[in-house]
Amino acid sequence: MPLVLTLSTWAMGFVCLGLVYLILSRYFPMAKRKTLGIPGPDPLLLLGNLKLIGDIMNKNGALLYNVFEVLRDRYGGRYSLFFGPRLFIITEELEDIREILVKKFDHFSDRQEMNFLSDSLREAIVNQKGQIWRHSRAKLSPAFTTAKIRAMSASVHRNSEIFLELLHDDALNNNYFDIYDLYKRLTLSVIADCAFGFEADCLRNSDCPFAFHAANYFRQMPSPENSALMGISVVIPEVAPICEWLHCRLSDAGKSEAWMSEALRRVIEGRIRGMETDRNDVISLLINSNLPTNEIVNNAFAFLLAGYETTSTALAFATWLLGKNENIQEKLANELKTLPDHQKTNDYYDQVMTLPYLNAVYKEALRLYPPITFFVNRTCVAECEVGGVRYEKGTQVGIPIWNVHRNAEFWPEPDEFRPERFLSGKPQTPFTWLPFGAGPRGCVGQRFAEMEFKIVLARTLSRFQIVLSPEIQDRLELSNPTAMLSTPKISILIKSRDS
Repeated sequence: MPLVLTLSTWAMGFVCLGLVYLILSRYFPMAKRKTLGIPGPDPLLLLGNLKLIGDIMNKNGALLYNVFEVLRDRYGGRYSLFFGPRLFIITEELEDIREILVKKFDHFSDRQEMNFLSDSLREAIVNQKGQIWRHSRAKLSPAFTTAKIRAMSASVHRNSEIFLELLHDDALNNNYFDIYDLYKRLTLSVIADCAFGFEADCLRNSDCPFAFHAANYFRQMPSPENSALMGISVVIPEVAPICEWLHCRLSDAGKSEAWMSEALRRVIEGRIRGMETDRNDVISLLINSNLPTNEIVNNAFAFLLAGYETTSTALAFATWLLGKNENIQEKLANELKTLPDHQKTNDYYDQVMTLPYLNAVYKEALRLYPPITFFVNRTCVAECEVGGVRYEKGTQVGIPIWNVHRNAEFWPEPDEFRPERFLSGKPQTPFTWLPFGAGPRGCVGQRFAEMEFKIVLARTLSRFQIVLSPEIQDRLELSNPTAMLSTPKISILIKSRDS
C-alpha cells in the first residue's frame, strides 16, 4: 500500500507540474502580446482565440477565409491572433508582406510551425527549415527550369488527349457531369507521369487506387473543427506527435497516406535498382542528387499532393468562371484559334505560354479563387522589427491570401471576374497576387502548375464550349475548413465547337 500511495503521489505531482507548465507557458506570451502595440481579440488562457475562430466558422459554413475578413473589419490590416498558445501576427499590409517574404527573408526563412504532420510531410521540403531547406531547394530547383517544363509538357499533352476523348463522349451524351472529378484524375495522372515516371491510369480507370486514396486523403483532411486529435494538438502542441501518430493509424485518411507513401517507395526503389536516372522527371533528379531514399519518398509524396489538388482546383474554379461569363469564354476561345497543331508539343507550349488573354484568365481565376487561402505563412527565426512591430523569435506570421486578393484598394470591383485587369498595361502592385507565395520560399512548382493549367484549359476550350448546370449558375458552394479552398463539384454540360 505505501508503494502504491507513493506512486500515486508522484503521478499527481507530475500532473500538477504539467498543469503549471501549461498555464505559465500560455500566460506569459499572451500577457506580453499587449506590448506589441497592435490590436487583436483577447485570448483565452488555454485555447487562445480558437473559440472565437470556431464561432465565426460555425456561422459562415466553415469558411476559414471569412474569419480573416471578419477580424480585418474589426481590427484593421494588421492584428494579433492566438492559435492555441502560438502567437500569430496576421497582416495584409503590403510593406509588411514585402519585408517578411523578401527583404528580411533571413529573419523569416521558415514556414509556420506545423506539428500535426505525418513524417511524410514533416520531413519534406515544404516543412524543412534553415540550411536543410536551402540544401533541398538547391537540389530540386533544376527540375523546374524552362527546358525541363517544356519537356514535361509532352506528358500533359498525352494525358489531356485522353481527357478530351472523355469530354467528347460526354458531349455526345449531352448530359451534365462533374468536371472537377475528371480534373482531379487528370492532374493525378500528369503528376504521376511527370514526377515519378509511371502511368497511374486514373483517367480511364475511375477505380484507380491512386485516385481513390488521393481523394480520400483530401476529403478527410483533419481540421480542428472536425478532428479531436488535431484540436488537441493545436491547443497542446507538446502532444501533437502522439496525436498525429494516432491519426495516421486510426483514420481512413492516415491509411490512405500510408498506402500512397508505400506505393511511391516501391516505384522509387525500383527506379534505383533499375538505374533509370536519365528520365525527365523529379524522381531522377532526386536520385541523382544522392539523397536518402526516405527523403526522396517524402518529397515525392509532397509533390504528389501539391500537383494533384491545387491545379485541379484552379482548373475547376476557372471552368466555373468561364461558364458563368460566356463573353469572356468566347473571347478566350477566339484567341486560342491562333495556336498551332496540338501534336507539335514544343511549338504548342511556346505559344500557349505567351498568349496574353489566356494568361489574364489564369491570373484572374487564381486571384478570385486561390486554391490555398492561408499557407503563405512564416516563422520569425531571428528578432527584428517590421512596420514598427518588434517580432520575437518564434512569432508566427500569417498572410490571408483571400483578403489580399480581394482588397478593393488594389483590385477595383474585387469580386468581379475581369481578366482585363492583367491587360491594362499598368504595372501590377507588387505582393497583391500571391497564390504561390513570393520570395525565396515561393512555390517551387509554380511554373509547372501554370504550364499544366494553360495547356489543359487551352485544349479544352479550343474544342468545347462550357455550359454550367442550373444548380451552380448563380452560386458556387465553397468549402474552406483548412487552408485548402474547394467546392463539392462543378456540374457542366460540354458542347463541341465543331457541331
